[in-house]
Amino acid sequence: WVFCVRLLGPVDVVDVDGEVVDFARPKAQELLTWLVLHRGAPTRQGARGALWDDEVGDATFANVVSEARRVLHRRRPPDDGPDWVARCHGELLPLRAEVTSDVELFRAALGRADALGGPLAMSWRRRALSLVRGVPFAGSTYRWVDTEALGSTLTMMVVATAVELAEQALEAGDVASAFWATEVGLGVLPGQEELVGVRLRAHAASADRAAMRHEWGAYCRMVAADPWQARPSADLVALYDRLVDRVGHVAGRTGRSSLR
Repeated sequence: WVFCVRLLGPVDVVDVDGEVVDFARPKAQELLTWLVLHRGAPTRQGARGALWDDEVGDATFANVVSEARRVLHRRRPPDDGPDWVARCHGELLPLRAEVTSDVELFRAALGRADALGGPLAMSWRRRALSLVRGVPFAGSTYRWVDTEALGSTLTMMVVATAVELAEQALEAGDVASAFWATEVGLGVLPGQEELVGVRLRAHAASADRAAMRHEWGAYCRMVAADPWQARPSADLVALYDRLVDRVGHVAGRTGRSSLR
């Protein structure tokens, strides 16, 4: 790839050297974001309807398209073929394949993990998670992202991958990788129960009683601060109890009870 629209965190566009591409019109960056997520139907009508609440003038839309095309071209002109945003007279407004997104790279890495399996799968899942910089679309106000539930879709993709890698790492005895994967996942969805559960098991595997107690306390405080969640997950309570019994740390049970 030559340009990457990064969505797994604050939205921006970087070139292959990792340099951020700046746009005078925020709509030009938003247009690229929409196009890279709608390769199957990159229509002008779809883009106009997504990016503007009201009917947008032809000149305004043309200016936004031109800036998106011009900024990329100025940063790195194509070696051959059409512009990065193709000049088409019809309804389609396709991007060249070399303009990708971190979501596409993430999914490609997962595809490799599923195809290879075994220890190599861990490496490719780690590669996927290394693309995550925070909550998807952090700081953006793109109306169409909420309409299409893209934020929640990408969040669950990251969480599922983090759980899978953490479980695989824990089974392989790689506690450090399990903690790393869960940290990435919790950075996207704090308090996610499967991830918290893996971390508790990892602390127990390391016989780190103080860390397990601290992990549980942090989770319980998060639950207490959430008006939509009255109490800790019953499954996590049971898991914590079993792990405390396993490590034989009676004080941990007392700490957990006081936080419930």
